Amino acid sequence: MLSGISKLRSHLRITVTVLSFKIYVSAVVVLQHRNNSFCCERTALAVAVSNVVYGAPLGNVYPEIETEFLDMQTPVELVLDRVKHVVPPPRYPIIPDNDGNGIGFIVAATWAMALFGADLVSLPLFVHSLMGFVGIGIPLARRRDLEPALPYAA
Repeated sequence: MLSGISKLRSHLRITVTVLSFKIYVSAVVVLQHRNNSFCCERTALAVAVSNVVYGAPLGNVYPEIETEFLDMQTPVELVLDRVKHVVPPPRYPIIPDNDGNGIGFIVAATWAMALFGADLVSLPLFVHSLMGFVGIGIPLARRRDLEPALPYAA
């Protein structure tokens, strides 16, 4: 059984941890350098936009969208804004070219844009949401199993 001071210290540690995580996420989202060329991730971003905005099957891309993203002369932010409003909507999705990244970032980018919208800020928000879930959610859910191992100061 924990004493009142030990419980207070435990809650204080958790509060400070959550607060520092929120400060870190806020700094990353607000101060991120968005002028990134995303040269290796453009195909995955095209697949994510094709799925989230236009309803293509997961892992498929519309050629019109992929062509826009593969224009390396245009910043990815401008491409993303432009491809969200293609008229007429694209048809006939294809399997994207193998760029060597595999399916992992395609799935992550698609989930990020599905949860937080078709914008570049959705990528760090998704990663930080996963970090928060793993770092805070799982230990809180498993607290009873972890209590014997938690370092409480007497």
